Amino acid sequence: MGNRCPCLGVNYPRCYPSHSNFLTPHMNYRSFLRNQAAVCATLFIALLPQMAGAQLFNNAHFLNDQEVTIPVNFSPFGNSLEVSKFGDDGSSAVTDLSGVILWIDADGVTRRLPDTELAVPLYVTNSEVLVWNNRYTSEAQTYADQPVVSLTLYRTNAAGDIFNTSVDLAGKEILGTPQITTSTGSLTLATSEAIDGGTVNFANGDLIFTAPNVDQLLIKFYRVTFSGVVQLLETFGDSLPSSAFNSAGPDVETLGNGSDGSAFYRYTSAGLVFTDTGIIEEESEKFIWVNSLGVTREVAPLADVSKVVSVTDNQLVLEETAGGGLTDFRRDEFTDQLGVPTAIAID
Repeated sequence: MGNRCPCLGVNYPRCYPSHSNFLTPHMNYRSFLRNQAAVCATLFIALLPQMAGAQLFNNAHFLNDQEVTIPVNFSPFGNSLEVSKFGDDGSSAVTDLSGVILWIDADGVTRRLPDTELAVPLYVTNSEVLVWNNRYTSEAQTYADQPVVSLTLYRTNAAGDIFNTSVDLAGKEILGTPQITTSTGSLTLATSEAIDGGTVNFANGDLIFTAPNVDQLLIKFYRVTFSGVVQLLETFGDSLPSSAFNSAGPDVETLGNGSDGSAFYRYTSAGLVFTDTGIIEEESEKFIWVNSLGVTREVAPLADVSKVVSVTDNQLVLEETAGGGLTDFRRDEFTDQLGVPTAIAID
């Protein structure tokens, strides 16, 4: 009957021709297995980096679970949790709409901050969390009655217990802070405030008329130190519409924050034009770019800003109109003056 092929179980005359090229059936079978093993080993080695990457980066790792309680029963608690701020070291500040702020470190340890019913978090790392205490105060009926901002810096001692330090600074509002805190950078803050401009007189012949003067804008830039004392970096001022102080205030909008402490803002400015028939108040929208030292430069002319792509101390990239390409602004490293912007086309 002749020799049988060990892999197919048939005599060699019916086996694949390549199997009869070897000296013995056993050598054919062993060679076949060696070839298959080599192919498998090659595939395994080729796929190993992808398998390792998936294992390290695509799988969640359970840290711990922890029960968080509040002093009294309140049914909305725990039903509206939102991560308000992230730290690049794995920390986070989680806000519950019932007036609770949770400080969570990279190991998953959760601490409830005390007295945060009116507060919002501004910065968070594993070492500290900075909170604006009276963001949602209901005491003020008008902008004039709105209190000065109150901040608290929370930290932990060697035993892991929370202790806090009051942070004092001027201004009635804190301008927006970055969504992600850079743990190796400074904690920089900006406050805004509208100052009542009062009235202004103008003459028309023998007649003297009184009209509302423009209000004044003050933006102060600070850096928080380790002790909770703040350094005043710079103060920026401009004119606001005459109605600002008696309505909602200066309404400065934060359009972008940089991880190095830089920021980009928009607000409405105003100026008085004296004519033969009276005073005209003209409003205009302005955009300012501040670096981490609090030095401000006005970015003009800008018709509008659809999106802030990137902002740092030395570079600002904007999309002025949606789909209309980007504009790249630079600040000279030596003079800190704005250079000629560069247009960047987007296909």
